[in-house]
Amino acid sequence: MHVIIAPIDCIGPQPPQLLPPMQQQNTLPSDSQREAKDQSQVALEIITTMPPIPALFTLSVDSKGKIICTQPSQLVYLLTFDSPPDNRLTPAFCSSFILALNILDRRFPKGTVVTTSAIPKFYSNGLDYESAIKSKTFFSDSLYPLWRRLLTYPMPTVALINGHAFAGGLMTAMMHDYRFMNPHRGFLCLNELEFGAPLMPPMSSIFRQKLPNPNTYRTMVLEAKRFNALEALQEGIVDGLGMVQEVLKFVQELKLVEKAKSGVYGKLKMEMWRETRGYLEDYAGSEKKIKEELELEKRKEAKEEESVVEWEHLKSRLETVTTFGCLYISMHERREKDRPPTIGPLDLNGYITTLASVVCGPNTTTMTTNTSTPNERILPSSNLRLYSTKSLQEDHADLLSSLTALINLCYSDGHTSSPYGILLPYSSLRLPTQASLVGEVGEEGFVLILSIETLEGVQVPIASASAKPFKELGYHEVEGSELLTNFKRKAAAPVLDPASSSGVTKNLGSSDIGEPLSALRTDTALPKWEILCNVVHPDYQKRGIADEIYNALIAEIRRREPEPKRIHLVITTMKELREAYYQRRGYVTTGKKRFDKGVGGSEVGFSVVEMEKIV
Repeated sequence: MHVIIAPIDCIGPQPPQLLPPMQQQNTLPSDSQREAKDQSQVALEIITTMPPIPALFTLSVDSKGKIICTQPSQLVYLLTFDSPPDNRLTPAFCSSFILALNILDRRFPKGTVVTTSAIPKFYSNGLDYESAIKSKTFFSDSLYPLWRRLLTYPMPTVALINGHAFAGGLMTAMMHDYRFMNPHRGFLCLNELEFGAPLMPPMSSIFRQKLPNPNTYRTMVLEAKRFNALEALQEGIVDGLGMVQEVLKFVQELKLVEKAKSGVYGKLKMEMWRETRGYLEDYAGSEKKIKEELELEKRKEAKEEESVVEWEHLKSRLETVTTFGCLYISMHERREKDRPPTIGPLDLNGYITTLASVVCGPNTTTMTTNTSTPNERILPSSNLRLYSTKSLQEDHADLLSSLTALINLCYSDGHTSSPYGILLPYSSLRLPTQASLVGEVGEEGFVLILSIETLEGVQVPIASASAKPFKELGYHEVEGSELLTNFKRKAAAPVLDPASSSGVTKNLGSSDIGEPLSALRTDTALPKWEILCNVVHPDYQKRGIADEIYNALIAEIRRREPEPKRIHLVITTMKELREAYYQRRGYVTTGKKRFDKGVGGSEVGFSVVEMEKIV
């Protein structure tokens, strides 16, 4: 970049200059001529018909642009930008602008500096944003030093906004002491909202400090409103309307050329605009603070998202709460309670129950057909019922909804109250939707439900168990437990059934992503069933309900498989929670997969086991 001291015929067209009134009337086109031409042509005529004023100096901006300094009046210095196409605030532009200010400050008498553009359409169209954010030094070495120089300049400064001033272009104008705007052309706008750019501290503080009404800044930032000249004047963004003549009159009326003589003009502005100046000078500190705030905001957003997800999951669990009262009370409100050792009546704010009539003896395994509904079975003298998925979907939608909520509640209770720690977060759903349960059980399976009855006669489930015929590779391949979906079976090495004298073999399979722990030998003729969800509401556990429902479940499987007398059972469960329970009931662990800490939000990690038994 270099300085050119040249006569007028070497530097081309000059910016609009002030002429005496009579000469201006004789020189400018008539009103009828103006109406016949567009604004850009009029502006060009204004420039070309006025006698040029010799430039004090000219500075180049890259290879195509320049900044021209003229003196239209005594001690009034006019810096005119001519950096096509729209006076973007590039490093070269900022460097030449700063140099022009330094030359006037150091080599010319103190007066007033006015800035404008030789491009009729634009004062400045702001930053080249993509290039600016990729540069590590643009803000610290180019833009902020320019703004700081303007903000604390030791002479009065006036931005003559002849055309559009958008984003950084408007911010540059705000760094001046005063602003005038072309009444016939241009808009002022902070359009960061439209192209997705955040405001940095000095970009925001200058408006907070200089605009008289905070609502104006709100409209600027949050609505990206484009202010025309009259609106900008009414809102206090600019101090007047007009072009060079009006600016010179304004300078004369306020005697601005005399303000810098005492030598404290710049120092006064340093204190006036301390907040913005501080941001401009401490770029590194501001940048660090911004990064810290962004990281904090990300963490806040993550927590906010977590709270919404938890609400959504809780809403799913409690979708029937208006009907079923406090049965599905939030885990955050419900804590461990003293549980009676046996089944007894339930007292839930006026709810009644037939639990006392549940038979916990041998006859719980006896099911009779409900002739009115072929897809249901009912235990005599109790409210333990059997349903097909078709029956639940078509005839008992409310019951299916509350059952889904019950299963999710029971699994979350186990995951979050384990002595090992939080195995899975409370927001982890066993069944994301009602369709998950239907798809998992399938048409060939069945669901047992033990329920209580409300005063309105509505059945509310408190315990359930389900089963279906086992299918190789068919472990929960439906929307539902992501945990169990990842634990599938493949055909594996044959194992022998010790009870079979013929030595018949059967490919039981082992986890394709887990480790086989032991081999269970079986006859190929044995029917194979998979036990799915076996749950009891947390407030009714440790009363023998789970065992009774399990016994009823096995009895129903036997009823469906009358021959042979032996049945092969399979269950997949979380090792930390239920492995010991099923081992006490004769199950053998045949496969395992370990999930490390962090998987699914687990705080301690967990294992999923496959267990098998022949009954």
